[in-house]
Amino acid sequence: MVTLGEWLNTWRDLYKVGQIKETSLAVIDDVLRLHIPEELKARKLNKLKASELERAVYSVQGGRIREYTQNVLSEALTVAERTELITVNPMRKTKRVKHRQKLGKALTKRERAVFRKKFESVPNRKLRLLFEFYLVTGCRRSEALNAVAEDADEQEETFHIRGTKTPNSDRVIPLFKPLKAILAELPKQGKLFEEFKADYVTKAFKRLCPSHKLHDLRHTFATWCRECGVSLDTIAKWCGWTSYKMLFRYVHVLSDFERSEAERLN
Repeated sequence: MVTLGEWLNTWRDLYKVGQIKETSLAVIDDVLRLHIPEELKARKLNKLKASELERAVYSVQGGRIREYTQNVLSEALTVAERTELITVNPMRKTKRVKHRQKLGKALTKRERAVFRKKFESVPNRKLRLLFEFYLVTGCRRSEALNAVAEDADEQEETFHIRGTKTPNSDRVIPLFKPLKAILAELPKQGKLFEEFKADYVTKAFKRLCPSHKLHDLRHTFATWCRECGVSLDTIAKWCGWTSYKMLFRYVHVLSDFERSEAERLN
C-alpha cells in the first residue's frame, strides 16, 4: 500500500500536469511542499483517519491556503477511492473549510490621485505604465502580463484582451485615448510587459498602495466607467462578465458621484 505522500505525487503527475494552468499547478506544489505534514505523508493510504486529516487542514494558517489544502486532499483521495486504492475517502468525514473571500474595493478619487502621485516617483517607467494599463483597461493581473502589441488594432480602434478565466473573459475593448498613450511607449511587437513576474507586480503595488490589493484596480476601472456614465451592460462587456451579480460586486459608486446624482432629484 502506497503512502499519502507517494499518492499525492502520483496524483499530481497523472491528473494535473498538462491538465491545468501552470499557476494552478504551482499552488498545488506549494500545498504539497509546505502545508501537509511529513508525518501525515508517511501514513499508508488505508490507515488515514478523518480526525488527523482535519487536524492537518485546520493547522494551516490563512483561510485561502487552508481551503486549497483541503481541496487538494479531497480531490486526491476521491481519485484514490475511485481507482480502488482505498475503499472509503476519509476526507468526506471532515468538516468543510469555509473561506470568506474579502470583497475588493475601488480606489476613491482621492486615493487615485495619491496613488498616481506615488507611482510617478517610481524610477521604473515600465512599471508605472503597467499600473496605468491596469487602471484604463480593467485587466486582471495575468491578462495584462500576457498582453501583446498585436492585440491593439488601430484601424478598428480596439484592443483584444486575451482572458482565460471564463469563456467571456476573452473580450475586446475600445482603444481609449489613455490606452493609446500607454501603448505608444511600449514595444511594437511581442509581449508588452514581458520582464515582469506576477508576484513582483503584486508586491510592488502593495508597497505603493498598502490599503488596497492589485485587483482593486479592476474595481476602480469599473467604477470609473460608471462615474463617467457608461451603461452597466457596456461595463459588463468590457470586463468580460455575463451577470449583473458581478457588476454589483465590482462597481462601487462613490459618495462624491452619488451626491452629484442626487442633484437630479433636487
